[in-house]
Amino acid sequence: MNEEQELRSEEALRVLFEHVSRRLQPPVADEEEIRKAVHAEWRLSARKRRRRNQFMYWALAASVMLAVFLGLRLPPGPTTPVMVATIEKSIGEIVLRQEEAGDLILSHDQPPNIMTGQTIVTGVDAGLSLMWFNGGSLRLDRETELLFISPIVVELITGRIYFDSGSVAAKNAGGSSFAVNTDIAIVRHVGTQFMTRVFDHVLTVSIREGAVSIEGSRYDGTATAGERVEIQTDGGYVIDAEPGFGDQWKWIEAIAPPMNLNGRTILEFLNWVSRESGRPLKFESASAKTIAASEELRGIVDVEPTRALEIFLQTTDLIAETADDVISIRLATADE
Repeated sequence: MNEEQELRSEEALRVLFEHVSRRLQPPVADEEEIRKAVHAEWRLSARKRRRRNQFMYWALAASVMLAVFLGLRLPPGPTTPVMVATIEKSIGEIVLRQEEAGDLILSHDQPPNIMTGQTIVTGVDAGLSLMWFNGGSLRLDRETELLFISPIVVELITGRIYFDSGSVAAKNAGGSSFAVNTDIAIVRHVGTQFMTRVFDHVLTVSIREGAVSIEGSRYDGTATAGERVEIQTDGGYVIDAEPGFGDQWKWIEAIAPPMNLNGRTILEFLNWVSRESGRPLKFESASAKTIAASEELRGIVDVEPTRALEIFLQTTDLIAETADDVISIRLATADE
């Protein structure tokens, strides 16, 4: 464009602007309403953006959770069974159910180790005592079905079991993580002796020593020694006092594993009887306790502990008297 053409364009624009009227300004009141309307529209737009961002966030989170869920629901790959217990004593017919190998009636002469994934079913007049892999003791009453899920979890389908964490070493090795799954609640060991029973849609937990935690929709809390918690599937729960000895505990003694007395003191034997029966020891004199701590016994105990107490003390200078709540030990002659 040359200089003459630029001048003609500027002149045309000047003439055009002379004929354009000035832009009207809105009244002050209208201006405030317009400002409010614009602000409201902005807030609406901002909310839409936030909702859109939140939707995208939750959609992403949901997709992650779905992926995790699907991953958990996928059939697990092949796993190697882990030994969780060894059989110490069995009575009556014991059936071992294995997914691949089928049912196996256990031989009392050569009982196998118990592995994860297996299920044990005890007969009408049967019972089973297992040494847990970390030193604890697990026992199954008659007509019990128990699935071994992992080294720290079993599932009680029906029947009654008893768990004793045993020594401090056993607890440190993982005994404190032992849990019993049921349809009603999870019973988790906290360092104790306790009994769990599932029968006719009722879960009963009895604590002889220590405490257990019970986690379920009907009851969620801790039960301690001397308590019995009864939880119903279609109702509430009841907590009653229950001693750690008596008829409801006798089946545990019936399948107590044998004890080798050779090289053990009388006191060690008495402490074993006390733990198995749920009754504390009481020495009537210092002399009686001294003899118990210093003299040894010989032989193998393969009878109920309270019965063994009558038999094996006959060769000593001590006499045991068992009341409901205590085992009293005194000298066969008058205490000095």
